[in-house]
Amino acid sequence: MARKKGISLAIETIIFIILAVLVLSVLLGFLFGPGWKAQGDIEQQRLKTSICIAYTAKSPTCTSDGSGVKDIDILADICGPNKLKAAGCTGSRDAKCFAECCKGFCRPA
Repeated sequence: MARKKGISLAIETIIFIILAVLVLSVLLGFLFGPGWKAQGDIEQQRLKTSICIAYTAKSPTCTSDGSGVKDIDILADICGPNKLKAAGCTGSRDAKCFAECCKGFCRPA
């Protein structure tokens, strides 16, 4: 009987270790899963909105290249082909790109 008790403890220990690893992996998956990408997308959209507001304050009809606007190069990158892919945006400072990217903020010409 003593032998079975020893084997029983070893099996219980293995089961507890497996359960602990499973719970830890689920917890890490929840914390570092797809939610982090969504958070990055929301931050990128917030940054785009704040720069578009600053851009349209200087050029209400969105016809300038953004000279004098803080972080305008970041807006060019956000609207460029690697991120939001706004029409006509190549990632460089261009009034057409900014007009397309910030079209909800621009006044009609």
